Amino acid sequence: MEQQFLSVRDLDVAYASGAHALRGVSIEVGAGERVGIVGANGAGKTTVARAVTGLSAVFRATVRQGRISLAGKDTTRWPAWRVLAAGVVTIPEGRGVISNMTVEDNLRLVLAAIPRRRRPAVTEAYTMYPVLGERRRAMAGLLSGGEQQMLAVARALLVRPRLIVADELSLGLAPRIVTEILDGLAARAANEGTAVLLIEQAVVMSLRFVDRAYVLDQGTVVAQGTSDELRQAGDTTARYLGVADLSRAEELL
Repeated sequence: MEQQFLSVRDLDVAYASGAHALRGVSIEVGAGERVGIVGANGAGKTTVARAVTGLSAVFRATVRQGRISLAGKDTTRWPAWRVLAAGVVTIPEGRGVISNMTVEDNLRLVLAAIPRRRRPAVTEAYTMYPVLGERRRAMAGLLSGGEQQMLAVARALLVRPRLIVADELSLGLAPRIVTEILDGLAARAANEGTAVLLIEQAVVMSLRFVDRAYVLDQGTVVAQGTSDELRQAGDTTARYLGVADLSRAEELL
C-alpha cells in the first residue's frame, strides 16, 4: 500500500435515535489509493463517510469510541470545514448539485474558494466529461441523473483534493453510465495522485474500480482484501455482499 493518508481505528458510532451504526470499524486508505467500502443497504457505509468527513454531528450521530486520522493528525472531532481544508472532499449520496444554477456556475462556485494563482480552468471539467461542456449553460436541475453525477465528480476534482469520499455514485444510474463516470474519476485521480474512498452497494462495479475493499455487515467489517481476493472469496463473501454469484454477476454487465 502507498503511504497511509486516512486511518480509521476501532470506530464506534451511534445516532441520537439509539441506533448503534458502527462497531469497531477499522480501515486505511493510502495516498493515491482507491479503496471501497461495500455492503448491503443499512450496513453502515454512509455512517463511515459521515464520520470521515466530519459530518456526523449534522446527522445527530456521535463517535463513541475510536480514532480517525489524516496524514497522522487526529481528526476524530474535527468539523466538516476543517476536514475539507485538510484536503478531503465528499460527493454525497444524491449528488448535491445546485439545481437552480447552470453547470458552469456550479463549477465556478467551487473555484471561487481557491486562490487565483492556484485556480484551475473550468474547462478542465469539460475535458473530464465532454457532455458537461455541451450542457454548460443548462440548469443543473435539468440534467440527467448521470450528467448530474458527472458534474458532482468534476466539481470535486477541480479543487485538487487529497481524498475524495464518494457515497453511492451508482444510485439510480444504468451500469454503462456508472462505468463512464468511474472511468473519468479513475483517470483524473491517477493523474493528480488523489485517493478515493468509494462507498457503494453496487458491489461488482466497485470491485472493478478499487484496489482493495472492506465488506461491511451490520456495522462491522466482516471481510477485506484486494478486489481479486474478494471476487474469489466464494459463498461467504457473496452472502454479505447480497450477490449470489460474483463471477456470474460480472458476466451480466
